[in-house]
Amino acid sequence: MATLQSNRIKTSYGRLTYLYDTPAHDGSDQRVLATTGQNVRLLHDPGGAISDTQSAAYLQRQYARVQGRAKNNHKTYQAESVIISFSDTEFPPSGDLRQQAQQAIKLTSDYARDHFPPNTQWVAAAQRDGEGHKLHVHLLVNTVQTDGKVVRTCRFHIPTQRHDLNNVLKVEMPQMGLTWDDPQSKQHKTRANVPTDNVTWQDAVKNAISDTLNDHTVVDMATFESALADRGVTITQRRGGWTYHDADGHKSRDFYQRINKQTGEIKSTRGLGRAYMADNIAELIKTRLNEDNNNITGKAVNVDHTGPNQLKKEADQHDTITNAIRSDRIDAAVKLRASIEATKLRRSRQVQQTINERETDDDQRQAQRRYNEQRASRAVPHRNRPTRRPNREAGGPGL
Repeated sequence: MATLQSNRIKTSYGRLTYLYDTPAHDGSDQRVLATTGQNVRLLHDPGGAISDTQSAAYLQRQYARVQGRAKNNHKTYQAESVIISFSDTEFPPSGDLRQQAQQAIKLTSDYARDHFPPNTQWVAAAQRDGEGHKLHVHLLVNTVQTDGKVVRTCRFHIPTQRHDLNNVLKVEMPQMGLTWDDPQSKQHKTRANVPTDNVTWQDAVKNAISDTLNDHTVVDMATFESALADRGVTITQRRGGWTYHDADGHKSRDFYQRINKQTGEIKSTRGLGRAYMADNIAELIKTRLNEDNNNITGKAVNVDHTGPNQLKKEADQHDTITNAIRSDRIDAAVKLRASIEATKLRRSRQVQQTINERETDDDQRQAQRRYNEQRASRAVPHRNRPTRRPNREAGGPGL
């Protein structure tokens, strides 16, 4: 099973140095078996192919150039390190190491191109020098894209990465002739292997109630409570309804909903269901008694409780209870959906009201700013003009 690790890196240069400029851990001659990248220039060999030997300083200059375009200048982490390690079942140690490294690089690059935005800058290096000698790929992703935007942190969420990686591996590995070791097959049992005879204590209480309702000695609520107590379930009454108790100390209310009095929103629902409320139990007992009375005509006759008619009647009563429970669940689902829709509508109205208030505040600020500018322009004094004196004729009297 391929494993995935994701860690934040404060300095991308330190991680690039670890990948490309550090000797192999197992003492072998070659640490990097294959490499590739996106939105980055890589060194090539004389044949024109991407070289396995890369310069960490050369790659860091490209990473730093893109990081300088970040609109957020206060980023703490420069890169994200993703390690994809394959199992021996997927890449056996006895296989062609060069071919396996190219295949691992192909799988990783396809995953990175599908998972991250197209402007993301990253490099990938395949290695097999660890203690377990498992083939793994280091993927170093620059947290700043080439357009200056940052890679959203949700892209580094491990469950999301795991999901997208599985989608690539389960499709491409069989095409390459490789065996994909599905992690889900080891973590979860199939439906056929799940035991079906497990009954929760709530189901046991419901079954006891159904058996009690089918008991012909039950003719009213008092006999119902007594017959139910013989089956190990007792009832305590409270102002809000009934509470059922089993022999092991478990307890559950019949039915309860917490509702917002102002909006009518259903906040929570508890209990066994509406069908197990006192009023509904009494109605079911009344319905069964009416059916029993309708089946008796003339004088009283001995009823064969084991005959086919009685079995059919008990089956019909069981269906009535089942339908009541099913109808209760459908009503609860409908009310829950209506509550969700009402909540969405209320939130959308609140958002629209907030937007309108912000626009009104902006208009008021702009109007106040224009008013202040006009007052300031009027307060500027006029230019002092020189006083003109009237011309006097030579020899004339002075004025």
